[in-house]
Amino acid sequence: MYVNPTMDLISMRAFTKLKVRKALEGERFSHWLPLYFGENEVYTLESENYDHEEGQMVTTKRTIKTFERFENMF
Repeated sequence: MYVNPTMDLISMRAFTKLKVRKALEGERFSHWLPLYFGENEVYTLESENYDHEEGQMVTTKRTIKTFERFENMF
C-alpha cells in the first residue's frame, strides 16, 4: 500500500458531516488526519435537557480538554 497525501487543510466538520472527499486540485482522498496547532485550552460544554422525573430543565456541565474533543469523534 502507499500513501499519497494532499496538502489541503479541511476541518473535521467538513470531513465528517459534509463528506468532503476531493482536494482543491481534484484529487480524491479517503482519510483525514487531525492537525493540532498548540491548543492547550480547556473547554466547558453545557447541555440542557428536560428531566421527566424532576419535571424541569436540567443543565449539565462537562469540562473537556482539546485533545479529548477528537478522541471521541470516531
